[in-house]
Formats: sequence, structure tokens, C-alpha cells
Amino acid sequence: MRFKSIRARMTALFSLSMAVIMLCICLGLVFYARRTSERHAHRVLTMAVHKLESDLAKGKRPIDLNRVLIEEREDLRPENLTITVLDINNQVINGEKGGQVAFSRSDDWRTEHMHIGQYTVIVGLPWGRTEDELTYHAIALFVLWIVIVVLVAFGSWVLVGHTLSPIASLSTQADNASVDNLEVSLEAPSNDAEILGLVHTLNGLLNRLSETASAKGRFYSAASHELRTPLQALSGHLEVALSRDRTKEEYKETTEEAYVQTRRLISLVRALLFLYQLDSSTKLPDKEPVDLVDVCRRLLTHFQPIIAERGLQVTTNMPIEVEVLAPPDHIDMLVRNLIENATKYASANGHIRLAIEADACLIRLEMVNDCATPPNWKPEELYEPFSRPDPSRNSKTGGTGLGLAICKSIADANGWLLDIQSESESVIAVLMIQNQKQEL
Repeated sequence: MRFKSIRARMTALFSLSMAVIMLCICLGLVFYARRTSERHAHRVLTMAVHKLESDLAKGKRPIDLNRVLIEEREDLRPENLTITVLDINNQVINGEKGGQVAFSRSDDWRTEHMHIGQYTVIVGLPWGRTEDELTYHAIALFVLWIVIVVLVAFGSWVLVGHTLSPIASLSTQADNASVDNLEVSLEAPSNDAEILGLVHTLNGLLNRLSETASAKGRFYSAASHELRTPLQALSGHLEVALSRDRTKEEYKETTEEAYVQTRRLISLVRALLFLYQLDSSTKLPDKEPVDLVDVCRRLLTHFQPIIAERGLQVTTNMPIEVEVLAPPDHIDMLVRNLIENATKYASANGHIRLAIEADACLIRLEMVNDCATPPNWKPEELYEPFSRPDPSRNSKTGGTGLGLAICKSIADANGWLLDIQSESESVIAVLMIQNQKQEL
């Protein structure tokens, strides 16, 4: 029996519990039987003494003790009682066979005394046979206790094994599942509510693991594509430039294009590194008071050339100052990416609206840009790395395709809520931050 298994531990625990309970019951029965026999013997002796006293009291003086004892012996004989008389020197002057033993009060007898003048009368009841019967019954109960414990242990082993058999079946299913197939699903081996709940939970976990593995696969595929594109462009331009002698202007043009592709690679690698740090780090940077309004105004100024180039109209609705307690780099990166996405994907000559609201409990930043969303648009997919709204997944809008993935990771790491929805030919990004200004 392996005590590392649930079956063995449950069997041992249940058997031990039943053994203790049954042992207590057996000991209680033995004690009760002995106490009952003792009380019965005492009651019989007491009644015999009272009867003897009553009979002696009815007689007239002088008392013929021998005659009374003869009569009493005849009356007490059915009860298997004996009467012994002792003189003042404790010598037997009138007794039956066994009277001397009765006087010694050994374990084979139970006695009661009464005094008549200078004599002591002892009424005795043989106890040896009763003691043997009590011992026999105690041994029988002990043997019965052993048999019951063995049967309970065997029954417990079988019952617990039957109860846990669905878990063994689930383990077999998991062992036989193919690791090449991410769509693994377990089937409930029984209709028990606990097993159904366990299977539902495990299938939910497997589905989440499958989704995570699929997302990682898409990430690696997209990352390799995004890295390959600028590397191929850079390699192609350099190869063309080196294929023959070029003029100074041609070399300059090639160098400028190589610089653009290199900057794109650096930006992509930095974004990937930042995203990895967010996902793997267990400790956030130190939080500091940051003016959210100042961050928004500064970044709107930074993107003003793109806004002017695309003919966008910007509307803001912000208080004079709103302080948030956050890592400065995180809040700056998140707001930067939201504004950058709004300026890239807003319809030409469209509108961008930025609003900030704050109360004692919550700070809400809302970024709205006019943008027609494609059919079957799924906002949750925008948080995947290298996801872009345009179906071709090209980079004509610039950037790395990691902006919203970084925003989501920053929000999750800091306990903020980021939500992106489509409404009336507009895309709305809402960031909600718990107001912790009172902790400053």
C-alpha cells in the first residue's frame, strides 16, 4: 500500500477511524457487561442480607442461629449463595463448603457482611464462572473487532478505488493525448457533479493554453515576417549598391534608404524588448506623480506634423491638471501609442477627440478618431502583436504593429483598464486608472 496515493491514505484513515470507533464500542460493551454483572451480584447479596436480617428480627430471644441459618441456606440455595458464620476471633463456626473462600474475599467470590451479636455472618456468591464468561465475551468481541476492521479496510480500498477511478481515467486520457494537436479536450468518465466540474475546469485550462500557444505561434510568425522585411530591403539595397561603381548621389540614396531600414529595425527590436520586459517582469518601476494632461499636450505637439499632413482636426476636453501615480515611462508610452494610432488610422481630414475626466475614485482618458472599421472587426485581436486594422497587414501606415499590444501589457501590469470599441464610424479607446492621488 503506497501511502503517497490518495486511495491508500483514505483507506488507512477510514480504517483507522473505524478501528478506533469499534474498539471504543467493544471496550464500552465489556465495561458495561462487567458493571452490570457486578451490580447484579451486589443486588442479590444485599437482598439476601436484608432477608436474613428480617428473618432474624422476627424470632424471639434467645435466637436459635443454627436453625435460622439452616432455613436461610435452603432459601438461598437457588441463588447459589452461601452463608458463613465467624466468631469474635474470625474463626468459622458454621459454614458450607467454600465458606472459608468466601470469607477470604478472593476474586472468585463476592460477599456481604452482617453482625449478629458477637458473630459475623458472611453471605457469599461464587464469581469465578461469571469472570470466565466475561473474559470469554471480551475475547469474542476482540476477535469480532479484528474481523470488522479487516472487512472495513478491504471495503474501503474497493470503494475508494471505485470512487477515484474517473480520475485515473482522466489521467489516461491526458497521457494518450497528442502533444502535436493543440485542440485537446477531455471527456468526463462519469456524470458525477465533481467530475464534470473538474473536466470543465481542465478543458478551460487546455483551451487557454491552446489559445496562448496559438497566439505565440502567430507572434513568432509575424515577428519573423516583420524582421525579414527590413532586413531583405536593407540587404537588397546594399547588394545593388555594391554590384557596380555608383555615383556619389546614388551611394547617398542607398545609404539613406539603409538608414531608414536600420532605424525601423532598431524601433522594432526596442518594441519587442519592451514588450518582453512587461510580460516577464514581476516588479514594476517606481511610481511617481505624473501630470496626465501635460503628457497628452506634449505628445499632441509631437505628432502635430502628421496631424497637419493628414488634415486632421483635433478637439480636446481636459482639465488644467490631472495627476496620476504611475511609472512615468509607462504612462508616456501608453498615451504615445494611443495618439499615434489615432493619427495613423483616422480618416483623412477627419476628427480626433481627446478627453480626460477625473473624480475622487477614477481617472478616465478617452481617445476617439473617425475611422471606418472593416467587416467582422474584432477589437480583442488588436491587442495581439503585429496586428493591424488593414487586412493586408502591411506597414504602409508605419510603426511596428506592437503599439496596442504594448498598451495592453502596460495597462495589465499596472492594474488599469484599456478598452477599444467601434461606434458610429469611430474607434474609441478608453483608459481607466484608479485615482491614487490621496496616497501621495
